[in-house]
Amino acid sequence: MTSMTKEQALATRPDLTAWVGASAGTGKTHVLTARVLRLMLTGTRPDQILCLTFTKAAASEMKNRILDELGGWVSLADSELEAKLAERVNETPDSAMMVTARRLFAEVLDLPGGLAIQTFHSFCQSLLGRFPLEAGIRPGFEVMDDILMDEALRDARDRTLASTRDITGIRLRKQLDKVAVLATESTFDDLMTNLNYKRGALASALAKSGNEENLVAALWSALGAKQDDSDAALHTMITDIPNVSEIRQFARDLLEFGGKRNMDNAQKLLDFFAAGDGPAVEFIEGYVSALMKVDGDAKSLSFVASKKFLDKNPDAEALILDEQTRLGAIEVRRRRMLVAERSEAILRLGLSLLAGYRNTKAHRGVVDFDDMIAKTVALLSTQDVAPWVLFKMDGALSHILVDEAQDSNALQWQVVEKLSDEFFTGDSAREHVRTMFAVGDAKQSIYRFQGADPDEFAAARDRTFHKAKAGGANYAPIPLNLSFRSGEAVLKLVDAVFDAEGPAHHGLTSDGEIIEHNFSRKGHGGRVELWPAEKPVAKEAAEPWAIPDSQETADEAAKRLAWKIAKHIESLIGKKMLDSKNRLVSAGDIMVLVQRRHAFVEYLVKSLKALGVAVAGRDRMALNEELPVLDLLALGRFALQPEDDLTLATVLKSPFIGLTEEALFNLAHKREKSLWYALKQKAGEG
Repeated sequence: MTSMTKEQALATRPDLTAWVGASAGTGKTHVLTARVLRLMLTGTRPDQILCLTFTKAAASEMKNRILDELGGWVSLADSELEAKLAERVNETPDSAMMVTARRLFAEVLDLPGGLAIQTFHSFCQSLLGRFPLEAGIRPGFEVMDDILMDEALRDARDRTLASTRDITGIRLRKQLDKVAVLATESTFDDLMTNLNYKRGALASALAKSGNEENLVAALWSALGAKQDDSDAALHTMITDIPNVSEIRQFARDLLEFGGKRNMDNAQKLLDFFAAGDGPAVEFIEGYVSALMKVDGDAKSLSFVASKKFLDKNPDAEALILDEQTRLGAIEVRRRRMLVAERSEAILRLGLSLLAGYRNTKAHRGVVDFDDMIAKTVALLSTQDVAPWVLFKMDGALSHILVDEAQDSNALQWQVVEKLSDEFFTGDSAREHVRTMFAVGDAKQSIYRFQGADPDEFAAARDRTFHKAKAGGANYAPIPLNLSFRSGEAVLKLVDAVFDAEGPAHHGLTSDGEIIEHNFSRKGHGGRVELWPAEKPVAKEAAEPWAIPDSQETADEAAKRLAWKIAKHIESLIGKKMLDSKNRLVSAGDIMVLVQRRHAFVEYLVKSLKALGVAVAGRDRMALNEELPVLDLLALGRFALQPEDDLTLATVLKSPFIGLTEEALFNLAHKREKSLWYALKQKAGEG
């Protein structure tokens, strides 16, 4: 794609602060690259441009695109270069621009460090590296990579759990007990991992609250719970019945005249009253269950007492309803208390984990990615330091571009906005044009990953446009909805699914954007088929201690679906016309897309091969999930731990040895010691 649409050309205007909402396949990277090139062609020095991206891959791709194009301009004939530049600047270039274009490649190559196209983290690292003392960070600090960060977090987690065994950790142990009963071993690890992802939010909340107790109090308040509530206090509230004599009499009458169906409820009520001033918990629960459902809602009157009984006792209905209302309010209070107690337990565990993680980092003298972002925000927020830091940066920034902006979090936006604070105010705004540019799509956000918040994309836009308006600068939101990737059939299906009147539209975007896609591939054929889901076949429960004498089958639904799709593909190849090419469909015309590369892919490949359909196989594999690699890993584990019987059995059954089931059984059965010992004994016999 070389020429630009009207919207793309508008987005590259060098005097326009723009927020571009780009749907998938609409040329987002093309526009971003074109804007950088147009800025340089119209007089902006390369060192005055800062482009912040989300990933190193995106930064590398953009740099390569720009350098490839700049390098190509050097050797083009004048007429060819004029045509190229006209596409970039949306106007006929003059002789000065032609000279600039041929010179830019050398200028960019001469820049220390090259073009400033960086990830947020690499930008912050370089800035803190230049001003460590001003940022309050150790000069020559080390940044933890993902492996070191995971190691530090595991260390902090283990220290947190170990501290609960000491007498000083009794309070934390109580919180751990509350969480442990609600989580399995695997889900507990997931919980600790999620607490790690929320460490930035936890640290921020703790700082705002002042201390842990204030934060806990704020949590209880936000959940509508009272910190002085407890099971004992709520039990006391249940026993404090306003019309106790009337309900006791109701229970007696119900037992005597209510009939067999109501005897159980009546007995529960009488047991409760017979317990005296301090009824046992089991009687309290029985009393509540006589009037309320397990889920806390009130039982219908017909389940408490028969219609015949209520007709003869007209006051009983109001009595029951009043007591159910009172118990319902207490149940709501109990639920809020439980949620608050468990949330407090998770919060305190998270804060302890966070403290341990901070101590680990301090002990090792390292910082993580979140630290760098937070330190950069603090550096750029310090009133007597920030102006000097911005002045000392290589050339005053004139243009900031943010790629994949929907995946930026609140702290990252603070970095951008601190850097651009003076863009629309004071003398600098009047002397030369300075712009902000952001491109992203909230619908594609990796929501909550590393704190990504798509709502911030719209919020930052509104704040920036407010400043631009106050400073008299040009600004505009620019939607890019013309897809160069997908055809009409696919895009119309997407629009139908996310129609404004449909349920899928709600919550898709923070500002209620209407989802509608245009397409450039006019007249191209297309077809979307929706197949019914394959449901797993219900299995009969196995007898306890059943002998495993047959091979169990798994993923039957995935196998059936794979076979159906393979048969459908077979029916198309060599039989169905491909209208766009005016020939029959071949295997190379068909691509199967999957959401995840799980077992279904294996089944589909096997099914296609069984039907004689040419198939390329998987496009990606995880090495540590492949059988040859697993066999090698097992061999390595056996070398390290020869007494591990299961690992040795795996090695013996692998192609390295090739032992049969019968031979392995004969070796292992009735052995006195380990399998390795038995194997050595067997070798000695030979």
